[in-house]
Amino acid sequence: MLNRDTSAVFLSASIPPELLQSPGAATFRHVFDVTRSLGFRYLWIDSLCIMQDNDSEKAAEIAHMEEVYSDSSLNISATDAESGSDGLIFDRNPLAVNPCRRTMVSTSAQKSLSNSEPLIACTPWQNEFRDYVTEAPLNKRVWVFQERTLTPRVVYFTKKEIYWECHSLRAPEIHPVGGEGHCGDRR
Repeated sequence: MLNRDTSAVFLSASIPPELLQSPGAATFRHVFDVTRSLGFRYLWIDSLCIMQDNDSEKAAEIAHMEEVYSDSSLNISATDAESGSDGLIFDRNPLAVNPCRRTMVSTSAQKSLSNSEPLIACTPWQNEFRDYVTEAPLNKRVWVFQERTLTPRVVYFTKKEIYWECHSLRAPEIHPVGGEGHCGDRR
């Protein structure tokens, strides 16, 4: 957290590695790795960019949060993190994110498909975005509403899987082309 006591450290050329290796910094370590992996050069983290023990600076910066969020490219959301030690990346059961697929053949489907290919479809649990993203610990915080509404794109890291949201699409990692409650493709 940026404050009077830590400002010399955070305003230096780089954050000392020992700070990032502490157990309470897992979320920061993960978000730095994700940011670099996605090819972004800059990252805004409120608690590292705003002097937390300076009320006038906080008030001035909070007044400009609309610009920060709406001018951003992407918001990386530590959706299931309740503290800095939880991180973004979780050990997960790969079977939990592997959709169940069933081949469905019907007369109308067969007529619309070339070469008589069967339609492969999956119907994930319809409320998963609400249950794993909207109702997650982070999204119970009031200020997150502004982030979600103003940011053009959000990637949500949850314990179950990763979700994507932009102004025209919500999608889980199991079916990145999206759709709420239904997805399908041809195989």
